[in-house]
Amino acid sequence: MVILGYYTLKTLYQPTPPPGNRYPTDRGSGFYVILFRHNMMTRNTKPYHAPTQNPVGTVTTYLINGISYSVLAVVTGWTFFALWYFEPWPDFIRTVTAIIWTCIAVAGMIMLAKTGSASIIFGGGLLMLGLWSFHRPSNDLTWSDDQAKLATAEFAENSVTLHNIRHAVYRSTTDYDIHWETKTYGLHRIRSVEFVVEPFSSWRGVAHTFLTFGFDDGEYVAISVEIRREIHASYSPFKGLFRQYEIMYVIGDERDIIALRTHFRQNPVYLFPIRATHEQVRALFVDMLQRANSLAEKPEFYNTLTNTCSSNIVRHFNKLRAKPLPFDWRVLFPGYADELARELGLIDAEGGMDALRRRFLVATCDAKDIDDPDWSANLRRGFSRRGEPSTKPRRPNSY
Repeated sequence: MVILGYYTLKTLYQPTPPPGNRYPTDRGSGFYVILFRHNMMTRNTKPYHAPTQNPVGTVTTYLINGISYSVLAVVTGWTFFALWYFEPWPDFIRTVTAIIWTCIAVAGMIMLAKTGSASIIFGGGLLMLGLWSFHRPSNDLTWSDDQAKLATAEFAENSVTLHNIRHAVYRSTTDYDIHWETKTYGLHRIRSVEFVVEPFSSWRGVAHTFLTFGFDDGEYVAISVEIRREIHASYSPFKGLFRQYEIMYVIGDERDIIALRTHFRQNPVYLFPIRATHEQVRALFVDMLQRANSLAEKPEFYNTLTNTCSSNIVRHFNKLRAKPLPFDWRVLFPGYADELARELGLIDAEGGMDALRRRFLVATCDAKDIDDPDWSANLRRGFSRRGEPSTKPRRPNSY
């Protein structure tokens, strides 16, 4: 019985020879084959051998298949979430179509395994991409009160008038009074620019960055590139990949833009002075105001990868540089953007990164009274106390 079982299993699991090279006695039942196996092996026939596989070809096949399935997975996932977050459709329609797409994608994977065709998946992705092109940004939605108005600028020969400068009086992050102001600034009076970094997560890489400009009379204007939130909306980097937010330039008083983050959100905020000439600071300021005007006329979607606070700042800097800033992963993770600025020689101070962060950290104890007109100056006096100016020769003021 043991021998019979052995030969039965061995016969049933041996590879099937190709047509034309079969054993003459392979017809009939398994027992017929077993009983006459000796005769089969002793006949003057050419035995069948399974073809040997080329190891290099096998690895190449696995690699191609892996890449193909990875591409299909990305297309499938992107299409699913594009449907899930497709705002022009009602919630019910988005949910149903996303579920239907999941079923279609599974069928497409099965088709790929059987026929090598992925037409269903790529066809669905192209269809969604076509629908996506009809989803347009808008400035006419129901916005959060603190982002209800877009800042604009009117330029004269040597001055600029800013409309909708935000100056909010906060009692908490959700309880505040918003004031919108109009002011005129002399462009010849602009003196400095500082790069501001606000980490707001347990992991430092997630952060917000913006710029603040100083004038010779001690006044400061902060320009912050942000998502424009609708009422009850909150920021999500993942949703930012799927056209869920418009982008805006918030122009405001430092007692609003900075104090909101230090005193009420209680996040660490760093103000790094940027090495630049007065002409470069002025050109940077004007370029950002022109961008704000452009967004007021033609809105754009925020995108977590391509249209963020940091990516816009980099574009503004590149317009003023003979050599554009190189692409760097720290632009995508702006909590480390201060390291990039230091490596490029943009920070107008000497020392290691840890020392610079300690020195230029905004301490609320340095400016407790937000209503104090000298609030911005008090912040910077704290920087001087935490770090003496370097005695090393300074580099030329340029980007």
